Amino acid sequence: MDSIYTANNKLSVSYGGYSSAGTKEINQDAFLVYSPTSNKEKENKGIAACIADGVSCSAQGQQASQTAVVQFINDYYSTPDSWGVKRSVSKVLTALNSWLYYQGSQQTMLHDQLICTFSCIVFKGTSAHIFHVGDSRVYLYRDDKLQLLTRDHQRKAYGSHHYLTRALGIDSRLDVDYLAIKLETNDLFLLTTDGIHDNLDPNDIAASLSKRENSFEAVGQDLAQKALSAQSKDNLSSLLLCVDHLELRSHNDYLSLLNNQNIPPALNIGNKIDQFEVLDVIHNGTRSHVYKVIDKANNSIKVLKTLSESLSEDPDAINNFLRERWVASQLNHPQLMKYYPQNDKSKFIYNIYEFSDGYTLRQWIRDHRNPPLNAVREIITSIVKAVRVLQRLNIVHCDLKPDNIILQHDGSIKIIDYGAAFSLDKDCIFNGRVNVPLGEANYLAPEAILKSDYSHQTDLYAIAVITYEMLTGELPYQSIDSQSLTRARHHKWHYTPLPTHREDIPLWFDAAIRRACTTDKKSRYSVFSEFLIDIAKPNQQLISTYTETGLINTNPILFWKLSTLLISMCAVIELLLLIQRQ
Repeated sequence: MDSIYTANNKLSVSYGGYSSAGTKEINQDAFLVYSPTSNKEKENKGIAACIADGVSCSAQGQQASQTAVVQFINDYYSTPDSWGVKRSVSKVLTALNSWLYYQGSQQTMLHDQLICTFSCIVFKGTSAHIFHVGDSRVYLYRDDKLQLLTRDHQRKAYGSHHYLTRALGIDSRLDVDYLAIKLETNDLFLLTTDGIHDNLDPNDIAASLSKRENSFEAVGQDLAQKALSAQSKDNLSSLLLCVDHLELRSHNDYLSLLNNQNIPPALNIGNKIDQFEVLDVIHNGTRSHVYKVIDKANNSIKVLKTLSESLSEDPDAINNFLRERWVASQLNHPQLMKYYPQNDKSKFIYNIYEFSDGYTLRQWIRDHRNPPLNAVREIITSIVKAVRVLQRLNIVHCDLKPDNIILQHDGSIKIIDYGAAFSLDKDCIFNGRVNVPLGEANYLAPEAILKSDYSHQTDLYAIAVITYEMLTGELPYQSIDSQSLTRARHHKWHYTPLPTHREDIPLWFDAAIRRACTTDKKSRYSVFSEFLIDIAKPNQQLISTYTETGLINTNPILFWKLSTLLISMCAVIELLLLIQRQ
């Protein structure tokens, strides 16, 4: 079969293949290619092709290989767009391997296990991402030269026999080879099962591939016929894919999409932009403007955000604005501010969000002096749950602070403002290529300020700082001068224990907060669930860790009270001794 998907300025790949049972009764090979027709799906996920070979000694080999290719394609294109190729494929293959291994373990006979080799290529942008386990193969034919891109996971047994050391379903643990290469136009990729490549030398394969004027199915038949002539006793399958056109889009290309759109001037109450009328000015800053608007199309209240007009010639600012839009479009959760797609025909650049009828956590802190621990813990737990949604999408918010958390009248919370958020996966359309710190400095972890090193622990650090501030109205570290990057990077972080401000805060709770916002990223909680457990009940091991640092650090108020008492007692004793001498 041959097929091709073409579109102007889009990645296009032509493909075709051939599969035969050969001298066997059953064909246990399977291959599948999926090329999305949706531009968005192609940009975010690319074009995927895979081949699988059921293990000959297993009666379930055919089921294993067919299940592997079909389920892989279905599951890969169901992963979040914010996940990169490597993360998405790894998650899918791990789950697929677990299912095959479990199903095989339920069989009474060892030879009925569901085991197959698996090799796949994902074409995305200008790269090919190759994943491989087993002894199927992936070749690259470029400039009339054949290159083997994978290695066989097998060992030699007696005679000429080999056995697999790695495959899908062979073990509960899966180790997959990964390779990413830059694509060139006219690159020809070949995926084969061992019935082909075990019986042909590279020159034979290259000779068949050189006949690219023939259909890919004809090339596959030629390879199969050569392998049969060489006494191949196995199934014969090959899949060919040729890169016909590369998608050379970069961030600048995305900026060019806005050539026909302009940044609107600062708006006032009553001004209109498209179908939106300004009801109130929420924020007027040097970089952005935020308005409460009414959507005349359905009389609903929304939030409209624009860039400052002074940034109209700043490509980085516009790129960040587009990244914010892209991140927001990936989110669909009641505790995360919802994004509404903009009218493509608009002459202006802006983002539209849902309006949250409530008040900021900043206002809550002002209104609640020394709040009870349970009330703070309840709000923080809700914040963590919302941030874990971002974590599952591999997105970091980077600007968690009381001003960006809304407490709604029904008691729920909503996180807003994705201006600093990005995906941690580097092969996403918009990711965290930043050289300067994002977000508010007083809530940013030191590694983000010093090295632009962001992770989910960056958001955890911010949550711990927010918790501290909710309880005390103060920050755990001396306030950072966010106006000067140089000063911020030379800041000294010295943690002030919670009991310094409130004696009623238990030591075990302070230990959990201290660990969550420690300056040493490696010592911080690696998962949010551990943090939630430790702020709910005492962790004796954690308490002992910080107790060893001394009383003056863990409970300075008690330390100075005891010190004062001791000094007073010494003074009284000296006075009595003087009286006795007289």
